[in-house]
Amino acid sequence: MSTKDTPEPARASHPLPSLPSAPLLEVPVLALDGLTLFPGTLVPLHAYEPEACRALAEALADRRLIVLAAIDRPGPDRPVHTIAGLGRIVSDRRYPDGRLDAFVHGLERVSLERLSIGTSGLVADLAVLPDERTAAEPTSRDALAGLRLVSIATAFGQALIAAERTEEAECLRSLVASSTDLALVSNRLAASFVVGFEDRQALLAEVRVAARIDRLAALIGSALLAVAAPDRRRLH
Repeated sequence: MSTKDTPEPARASHPLPSLPSAPLLEVPVLALDGLTLFPGTLVPLHAYEPEACRALAEALADRRLIVLAAIDRPGPDRPVHTIAGLGRIVSDRRYPDGRLDAFVHGLERVSLERLSIGTSGLVADLAVLPDERTAAEPTSRDALAGLRLVSIATAFGQALIAAERTEEAECLRSLVASSTDLALVSNRLAASFVVGFEDRQALLAEVRVAARIDRLAALIGSALLAVAAPDRRRLH
């Protein structure tokens, strides 16, 4: 039997229909060190450990739904965060040696209501955690927080350009322009520009849109100061 690293042809991407209205029961859970899956983002996975391969195979055999949950420290008890990201596998590629590549599209924040061991690994019953928004008026808390985030992100992009980090600046610009829904934009910026795991997990767990945007704006503001600091030092 050949063991070449030649993958099977990638399957075509799948559409993203609405989640079923019935409770989400026994969804496969893939728990990984320091991983966060935000709604509206795409995460590439390369599975080679048996546990990860089994979880992805279980998801592919059913609804293509999978929970990506974080483990924040190693250890025999492998504590899993109960606030996690629910995603759908939109493409996958299998290798003859059992490895599997997949892209997972984030759908919702979820709470793991019941975590147990199934025949193919961890499974959980899920409660979806929808965004909590204020009124849609231009003076609402959400809107004002969003304007502040865009302003700080714009300044951060300019600082990145000045520091000759043009690829990061272009990525930032494209994410800010990717949607008029600033709740969605905040998810995408958090996934791409927040480095610390504890900060990312706190943003994932925050369902209040304005509070999440404010926290993200503060983190990006800190990153802006760090990038701009060398320029300020040269002025003295």
